[in-house]
Amino acid sequence: MPTQGGPCRLSAVCIGPRIGLLLFHEGPLAMPIALSRYVSTLCQCARWCAMGGGLKACFYMALAIFMGAMGSAAWAVSYDAGMAQVEYVDATSGRTLSYMLIYPAAVNAAAPVRIPMTQGLRLYQDASPLPDGVRRPLVVLSHGAGGNGSNYAWLGQYLAAHGYIVALVHHYRANTYDRSALYVRNRLWQRPRDISLGISHLLQDKDWGPRIDPDRIAVAGHSQGGFAALWLGGAQVNPEAFMRYQRGWKSNPLVPAHIRESMQVDAVPAQHLRDDRVKAVFAMAPGVIQAFGMDADGLRQTRVPVYLMVGAQDRATPADENAAFAASHIPQAELQILRGPVGHEIFTNECDSDGRDNYSESCVDAPGVDRADMHRTIGQAALTFFDSTLGVARAAAPPERVAAAQPAPDTFTAVVAAPIGGPHVAVPGTDGQLHVLYELMLTNTKRATATLQQLEVLDAASRKVLASWSGEALLGRIRTVQPAPAQAPTVPFGESRLLYVELAFPPGDVPPAVTHRLHLLAAPNPGPNAVAAPAQFTAAQINIARAPLPVLQPPLRGSGWLAVNGCCNSGIVHRGSMQGVNGGLYDSQRFAIDWMRLNPQGEMIHGDPGDVNSFINYGAEVYAVADGTVVDVLNDLDDQIPGQLPDPAAITLHTVDGNHVILDIGQGRYAFYAHLQKGSVNLRRGDQVKAGRVIGKLGNTGNSSGPHLHFHVMDSPSALGAQGMPFVFDRFMLTGQADIARFEASDELTGRWGQALPQPAPQQERFPLNLNIVDFGER
Repeated sequence: MPTQGGPCRLSAVCIGPRIGLLLFHEGPLAMPIALSRYVSTLCQCARWCAMGGGLKACFYMALAIFMGAMGSAAWAVSYDAGMAQVEYVDATSGRTLSYMLIYPAAVNAAAPVRIPMTQGLRLYQDASPLPDGVRRPLVVLSHGAGGNGSNYAWLGQYLAAHGYIVALVHHYRANTYDRSALYVRNRLWQRPRDISLGISHLLQDKDWGPRIDPDRIAVAGHSQGGFAALWLGGAQVNPEAFMRYQRGWKSNPLVPAHIRESMQVDAVPAQHLRDDRVKAVFAMAPGVIQAFGMDADGLRQTRVPVYLMVGAQDRATPADENAAFAASHIPQAELQILRGPVGHEIFTNECDSDGRDNYSESCVDAPGVDRADMHRTIGQAALTFFDSTLGVARAAAPPERVAAAQPAPDTFTAVVAAPIGGPHVAVPGTDGQLHVLYELMLTNTKRATATLQQLEVLDAASRKVLASWSGEALLGRIRTVQPAPAQAPTVPFGESRLLYVELAFPPGDVPPAVTHRLHLLAAPNPGPNAVAAPAQFTAAQINIARAPLPVLQPPLRGSGWLAVNGCCNSGIVHRGSMQGVNGGLYDSQRFAIDWMRLNPQGEMIHGDPGDVNSFINYGAEVYAVADGTVVDVLNDLDDQIPGQLPDPAAITLHTVDGNHVILDIGQGRYAFYAHLQKGSVNLRRGDQVKAGRVIGKLGNTGNSSGPHLHFHVMDSPSALGAQGMPFVFDRFMLTGQADIARFEASDELTGRWGQALPQPAPQQERFPLNLNIVDFGER
C-alpha cells in the first residue's frame, strides 16, 4: 500500500485532465457500463461502530431495513443516470456558478450523451428524474485544480445508479473552461464556500429541493478538491501557514504582475468553513495538505467521518505527506491506499483511444493498472462509506439473482484457537510503523499431545502471508497460562497455551482483519486413541478497528526518559502479566511502559545501587495525562529496597502495583500510575483533576526492584481485571535509543546506557517504543 512519496512540488499538484469537454448526442454506446447491484449488510458498516456516531449509523441502517423507519426506499436496483448542466447567479457576489447534476432518471428511448475522449459512460442529458417521490441523499464533488466536474462523471453515474443525486461542481475561475491563478492558487477558500452555495441552491430549488434529503448530504473531492472537502468537514488551516502559501504565489515572478496585484495574503476567509449540513467526507488523493496550511491541530478539528483514498504511486500528492498524514490526525478517519503502480489521475474518467493519444499524462495508467477495474473498487468504497455514514438502507437483490452459498467443508481441529481482548487498534510508533498487538488462546481438546510447528498470520481478505514463525522463534512466543515461558511448543490434552503476536505495518497498509494458519501435529479425528498427525487449519480472525486513539499529555516532564519494557519487544515482559481476575483472563499491561531516567552521562544510577536516592528518576513529579476523575488511590506503602523484589507472600492484588492512582479519563478509558512514593499523592476518590496537574512522585513501592513509573491505559477501573489499550502522547522529542540486546542481557542497571540520535526527532501523536529515549519538555 503506502509508498515513500517524493518531495512536495506545488507545480505538480493536481492539474487534472486538461480536456475541454463538449457534450453532443450520439447513438447508444457500443459497450454500456455494467453497474453491479449492491446489497448493504450490517457488517459493512462495522468499521464505523467503533467510532463516534458509527454505532448510531448501524442502528439506523438495521431499523431502516426491517421497519422502513428512515423514511426512504430500500434500494436494490440499478437506475439509469440522467445528467443536467445547472447554472445560477450568486446574489451576494453576482458570480455565475455552475455544476453538472447526475441523478436517478426515468429514461425511455433517448440516446445517451457522448463525452469525447471518454468511455464507460451512459448518461442521459436532461432526462426526467424518477417520479417516485423519494428524497435522496446528495453528494457534492469538488474537482482538482484546473479540472472540471465532468472529469468525475463516472463516479456520479456510479452513485446515481444506486440512488444518489450527485452535483459535480465546476469551480468558479478554477476550471478547465475558465481559470485563473487568482482562484486556482490564491483564493482556495472560495472552493468550500461555493460548495456550500451549491448545496443551498439545490435545497431551495423548486424542482430539486423536494427530491433531496437535507439530513443526508456528503461531499467528495479529488486533489485540491479533496482538500476543500476536508475544510467542509471541519478541518482548519493554520493561518500563518496558509498565508505563507499565499505569499509564495504572490511573489512568484512567473505569474503575470496584474494577477499578482489582485492576490491577497489573508487567512480570515479561510477560517471556519465547516458546513454543518455535511455529514461525511470522501477525499481522493487530497492535497497538498500541509503546504496549504492544514496541520495536525487543524485536522483534529474535523467533525465528521472521513474516508481517504490514494494511489500507492501518486507523485502529485504522495500518500505519506497527505492522505496518510490526514488519516493519522482526523478523529474518524479511514485510509485506503490502492495497491500497485496506481497514480494520481486514477480517479478521473476512463479515456478512450483518442484521450490516451492526446492526453497521456491524464489518461494513460501504468502497465498492469486497469482504470475501469479500479473505478469499481473506488465506486464501491464510496458507496459503502456514504451508505453507512448517511444511513442508507438497501433491500437484498431478488432471490433468483442471488447464487446459493456453498458452505465450506468442515475441518476437524483438535486444537481450538481464540483471540483475547479487543478491540484491536493499530498504534503509530516512533519508527513510523503502525503496530498491532494481541494474544491467542490455544486449547487442545483431545488426548494426543499437540505440537505447534508454524504460525502464519494472513490478511483475512487476500490470504497474503503477513508474518510467519517456526522453530525457536515460535517457541519464544508461547506461554503457559500461569503465565510462564513454555519449555516446548507442545499443548498436552486439556491444557491451553498463550501465543503472543505483534505486527508492524507501514501507514495505510493495515488490513481490516487478519486470520491465522496453524501448522501442527494433532489428533486427526475425535477418536479416543487417535495418534497425532500433521494438520493445518485457519482460525481466530482478528478485526483491526479504525477507532481513534486517546491523545494524552505525557505523565512526566523533562529529558532523558527511557521507555523500559515497552512495545513491541519480543521479550513479552508486561504482556506476560496475563492474569485471571473476576472470572476472566486479562492483560491490563499490554501497552504498559516502565519509565526510568538517564542523566546527561547516560546513567540510570549514580551512587549506591541499593539506595533509592541514587536513581536519577527518584522523586520526579508525575502528572495527569488528561482531565479525569480519581477512581482509586493507594498512598501508604513504603519504598522497597532496590535490587530485589518483595516477598510474594506479602503482595496482594491491591498492593502489587504499590502506591498508585487510577484516573477515569472518559470514553471507557482509565490511566494507571504505579509505584509512587509514599505520601506523595494528595488525592482522594472522586476528585476531579485537570491535565498537567501533579498527582504524585515517582517511587519504588509494590512489586518493584528499582524506582520507576509504571504507566498504562486500560478499559476498566480494575488495575488487573482490564484489557490494556493503546494510546499516543501529543508531542515529544525522540532523542536516542538504548541497545536492546545489551539491556536484555544485563542483570544490572548500573553503567551508561543509550545512544543519542544525530538530530532529535520531533514526534506528534506517537507511541514511544521499547528503550526509546525521549524528551517530554516542559509544559
